Amino acid sequence: MLILNSMLQNISIRSLRTGQALGETVNFVINPANLKIEALKCSITNSKTELFLLNQDIRDISNNIIVVNDYDVLSEASDLIRLKSLIDLGFTIVGKPVVTKDGQKLGKVREFSIDSIGFYIQKLYITQPLYKNLYGTQLVIDRNQIIEVTNSRIVIKDTLQPTKINATIIPESLTGAI
Repeated sequence: MLILNSMLQNISIRSLRTGQALGETVNFVINPANLKIEALKCSITNSKTELFLLNQDIRDISNNIIVVNDYDVLSEASDLIRLKSLIDLGFTIVGKPVVTKDGQKLGKVREFSIDSIGFYIQKLYITQPLYKNLYGTQLVIDRNQIIEVTNSRIVIKDTLQPTKINATIIPESLTGAI
């Protein structure tokens, strides 16, 4: 199932054990190499430090609530050695310009959808400038169209690549009078 990024931001995190609200999600820790959400940055009640929730510790996502076992699954950045470089990078995808391989500007990322099982970004929703799009619709880019992700932009395959068609010319004498 695909989930929009806006459905995972600023939603309550609840403990399965106690039923209490622990806090809420604030942002994502995104790996730009494979476009995977590695963790959720959280704002926790009565905590002055930033805490992170790893994907494997999420028990359920429903009705604008993330359910976890207990407070113990939340970690400080210093405890997440493997993710330290990604946390420090602070990579965000919303607002990044999207261009084709040939350099044609398509717009900026407004939202993205995430696969709820693997937490990979599956689709990018692109808003175009008004002069390119008079009707207010948006472009949807699938992850397999993405070629490169950098700090400054996202490069995708060209949309109007010529397609080679293998055609065989059949002489009229063989086809008859069709």
